Amino acid sequence: MFCTSFIFESIKTDINSFDLETMIAPVDVRHLRLEFYTSSKAQFLQCAAFTDITAENYAQLISAREHALRTVPAYYALELTRAYPLSSLYRPVSFPAQVENASLMPKEEACALIRRIADFSERAVISLSVFGDPVLYPALCDVVREILKYPGLSVLIETSGLGWQESVVRDLCECARNSARTPFAIGWIVFLDAVSSGMYSQVHRVSLSEAEFFLKEATEFAMQVHAQCPGVLWPQIFRMNENEKELEPFYRTWKERVGQVIVQKYDHVCGLLPDRRVADLSPLERYPCWHLKRDMIIFTDGRVPLCKEDVHCRHALGNAFQQDLAQIWRRGQDVYLQHVRAVHEGLCGQCDEYYTYNF
Repeated sequence: MFCTSFIFESIKTDINSFDLETMIAPVDVRHLRLEFYTSSKAQFLQCAAFTDITAENYAQLISAREHALRTVPAYYALELTRAYPLSSLYRPVSFPAQVENASLMPKEEACALIRRIADFSERAVISLSVFGDPVLYPALCDVVREILKYPGLSVLIETSGLGWQESVVRDLCECARNSARTPFAIGWIVFLDAVSSGMYSQVHRVSLSEAEFFLKEATEFAMQVHAQCPGVLWPQIFRMNENEKELEPFYRTWKERVGQVIVQKYDHVCGLLPDRRVADLSPLERYPCWHLKRDMIIFTDGRVPLCKEDVHCRHALGNAFQQDLAQIWRRGQDVYLQHVRAVHEGLCGQCDEYYTYNF
């Protein structure tokens, strides 16, 4: 089987027989995460746009053809439900806590959409959440099974860790074990954000007694997933002024338990939420937005906003239930080209998420 690292793997078998010299590139483009091999549709399109690239002209060509780095979406977020069981400090208040008060994406539309995603992108990670919690979606297992029919698609479940039935977790983990793929069949992110019930109460705006119960339930859920599917669970803490003092104990605790942790930067959603950032992590020089380059967000009614920051869909690119995905994707190209020219208007001018990167 062909391996993209076969040259290094071959040299490594007898590395002392080779004279290796490390060369530092005059222009650093590592942040662009370029991969010039054709193992996916996105990479093929990228290679096709740079057939004349060399070690001498790479910086000039990439700068001149930065528009070509936006190929097809690699990350989709399907809003199966708008409901979320907690009113966390980092969540817009416009999302309801009860599923009966929230819109649901029709299962038939979701499954049809998944088939079209597989045709358009071929390889992608599909998150089953935008701001809602997929545990509240009645047909979750059916949607996951539909996604895993396609070998190029993976599932990401972002959840509070509350309200999960053991049988559902067991079924999903069994589906994952039967559908091995890269980077994972099903990945899990659990929003914990605290190690103490007092901090959990503050971050998720619940009473102390509720916090004790919820934190215990979410912790047990995380450990259940880890026990059945090790290596694909990420406990997450949103780093904010409010919970900064628990960042280190959170990291140490969960690193020891499951081996991996996500420390997520706080997103004020372009000023919609108060600024609770502990520090400004943005690069010294701004570059085009990763999310405009590789993400597509789809709301329960099929509307496609410009990005996740477009909470109220005031910059809609189209409707995924009614229009071709390629056509919708092309409509985002103009805003991306503005970023290439260092023009950041409207939401983009207030955004602090452009340098963050999804799976």
